Amino acid sequence: MPSPALSALSVSLKSDKSPTFTFQPFSGWGNTDPPPFSLGGPPVDDSADTAARQNGKFFDGGSPTWLFHGAVFALSASGTNQGELQKLIERHGGSVSRTVHKKVDVLVVSQKAMQRNTQHVRKARDKFGIPLVLPNFVHESLSHGEWLATEDYAPSVASTASASASNAATKFKWRRAIRQALRAAPEQTLQLKSLRQQVLAEFGGDAWASLAGADAKRLFRKKLKKVDGLILDGKVVRLMYLC
Repeated sequence: MPSPALSALSVSLKSDKSPTFTFQPFSGWGNTDPPPFSLGGPPVDDSADTAARQNGKFFDGGSPTWLFHGAVFALSASGTNQGELQKLIERHGGSVSRTVHKKVDVLVVSQKAMQRNTQHVRKARDKFGIPLVLPNFVHESLSHGEWLATEDYAPSVASTASASASNAATKFKWRRAIRQALRAAPEQTLQLKSLRQQVLAEFGGDAWASLAGADAKRLFRKKLKKVDGLILDGKVVRLMYLC
């Protein structure tokens, strides 16, 4: 079998002319330069390719692809390995931003981050309307070899509402609201249900409406036990001292 460096040489002889020589390289080699190395993705200039190799973003564990080419990710995945997520995204052509801004395409979050209602979550959801996805979006998109639908990997809305209610409950002045409701009542006494309804009406807002009834009662009971100077007699609550 001839070497790729060799070339085919054919000779055509005619009686009235000198011999004609035809040169044809094998497989694009011989006296021609070899084809440029390519990862099979969009063309990049030499300087960008060299920088990528030096940074280890393409050749650092596993075969790279261009699945996330041009996509900008932000991470708010508390409880998961953000370093590993960043490595996967960059290895497959994407980039990771440390902050959330209007050019971010998707925010990767965990359920824990949603429950904490982190700054990244609030900014992406409320200010820029950026899609929020769970970390599985990255792994399963790579597994399927395509950018999957972000809405299929959106975190639970209930978690967001619960986090919002929890934040609001932390800031609400429960002791003051309970005492004020009792002071305004005849003989400073109210049925437990009536007291709860009055206090929660003051608390109000979408945050409270997002909680289920059982959760609402449980939270109110917890706050009620922390108020000093109250007498809880069955389903009746009164101030210990008239004022």
